[in-house]
Amino acid sequence: MAKKSTAQSSKSQTARSKGVHSAKPTPETDDLPERRIQPPSKISPTNNKTCITVHYNCGQHNSLFIRGIGGGLNWKQGTALKNIGASEWAWETEQHFGVIEFKVLVNDAMFEDGSNRVLICGTSVHCHPTFENELR
Repeated sequence: MAKKSTAQSSKSQTARSKGVHSAKPTPETDDLPERRIQPPSKISPTNNKTCITVHYNCGQHNSLFIRGIGGGLNWKQGTALKNIGASEWAWETEQHFGVIEFKVLVNDAMFEDGSNRVLICGTSVHCHPTFENELR
């Protein structure tokens, strides 16, 4: 058993020296894995789209919008979402930015409940907003 433990320890040390880290601490060392977090402003937009998909039935003759900051959004005027299916709306951009902060609106007038949402460039999110005065 001691030889196996020594061999595993050697592999762990070799892997660490090459910048490879296990997903969990090894029993031999009880070290926590090193975390490498890339700040949002450093994310490369290499052909990545940033997508917001909103799932909400806003009824006939109504539309969904988003307002926010970053990614070409602003808080004064909403950007219309594209209706891509029953109760499904989408917004996407290939524009590079760090992080956007946004909210969903019905008819660019009624803000969704809760805090602002946050999205990192190059990622996607599915939203299920609620509104104080439901339209149904």
